[in-house]
Amino acid sequence: MKKGQFFVIGALVLILFMFYATYNSRFEVAKPVDYTKDLFSNVKSEVLRSASLAYYQGPYSSSVESNVTYFLDFVRNATQSQRSEVLAIIFLPVFSDYNVSVVNFLTSPIDINVTVGGVERNTTSLTDKSSVRFVFNTVSHNSTVNVTYVRNGVKTSNVFNLTARKLNTYVDIKLFSSKVTWTDKVVG
Repeated sequence: MKKGQFFVIGALVLILFMFYATYNSRFEVAKPVDYTKDLFSNVKSEVLRSASLAYYQGPYSSSVESNVTYFLDFVRNATQSQRSEVLAIIFLPVFSDYNVSVVNFLTSPIDINVTVGGVERNTTSLTDKSSVRFVFNTVSHNSTVNVTYVRNGVKTSNVFNLTARKLNTYVDIKLFSSKVTWTDKVVG
C-alpha cells in the first residue's frame, strides 16, 4: 500500500462522516415562542391575589383599589407586545354589608351598573385606570349579582352568585397578543 492511498481513504471516510453528521443532526433553529397563554393564566390568578391581599388590610381601606390598580398598571406596562384590558369588581364583606370596588382598566370610559340582591348602584363615565366604591347594605348570605357595563355603545352583562360572607372577586379580562386574543371571566 502506498503512502497516498492511506490519505485518500482517510479523506473519504472523513467526508462520509461529515455528510452523515450533517443529514442526521438533531439540531434545529429555535422558533419564536408566544408566552401569552402562560402570561394570561398568571394574570388571572394574580388579579385575584392582589384583591385578597388588600382584603386582609381591611375592607374600609383604599388599598383594595390601589393594590389592584398597581398590579394592573404593572401588567399593562410589562406587556409591551401585548395589550391588556381588565374590569375588576371586588366584593368586600363588612358585617352584613358589602363594599363593592370597581376598577376600570378597559382603556376607555364605561357606564357600569351593579345590582346585588335587587339593590342597584351605578356610575357613568368611569375612566380608564379609575375606580369607584359602592356600599350595599344588609346583603343576604347568598345573593345574585348582575354586572352590566356599557363601553363604546356595546353593552356587556354577567350574572353570578355571592357566597356567604367572604371576599368575592369578578374579573373580565382580555389579553391581546400579536397572534391571538385570550379572554375570560373569572369569579373567585
